[in-house]
Amino acid sequence: MSEDTTRNCDITVVCELPNGIIVLADAANTSLKLFSESFQQLTESSYRDRH
Repeated sequence: MSEDTTRNCDITVVCELPNGIIVLADAANTSLKLFSESFQQLTESSYRDRH
């Protein structure tokens, strides 16, 4: 999880899982971010763009 809070984000997808976890897809940083029900960031994982 990054401590840098000044990066730009481009959230393209938001999804809430049955257990209450919120998943955000951030296209600008090519990452998926997981948040708790209280919006605490739990983890961040990078992915590669296929385009």
